Amino acid sequence: MLPARPDTRFGKDITARNPYLIDFEFSQILKHRPGRQPAIELPPSLTPKPDGISRLDPYSWDVYCFGWVMRGMVERHFRYKGKMPWYMRWYLGWIIGEAERGCEGICHCRPTAAHALRVLQVIGWYVGIRETIERALAWCKLR
Repeated sequence: MLPARPDTRFGKDITARNPYLIDFEFSQILKHRPGRQPAIELPPSLTPKPDGISRLDPYSWDVYCFGWVMRGMVERHFRYKGKMPWYMRWYLGWIIGEAERGCEGICHCRPTAAHALRVLQVIGWYVGIRETIERALAWCKLR
């Protein structure tokens, strides 16, 4: 879910333009934080499970699911605007994982959500600078 505005139907903690993984029916309170939580039995999901894997680090599973949702959004966007940029293909491959191994313990196959967010922020910074330079060059050509 990516709300455009706060929506109190889902809770007062919803912030506009922040992504939320919604699985209220199967959500769990975990004993350990990311990097310390061992694998759990994966809940039912619309996101396809990788190669018959039924147990995975739940934080890694959340990043995997977010990657699938984001890939769908990005592919729909670029369907009308042309080819997806290399950095978005790389990023989605990185957070989804090219070959899931089904870690039974703490997963290090894909980034943590915090690391994935930091890299996405750097990509946003890169795109902003690139677009500013392109606009400046276009403006110079008009003069």
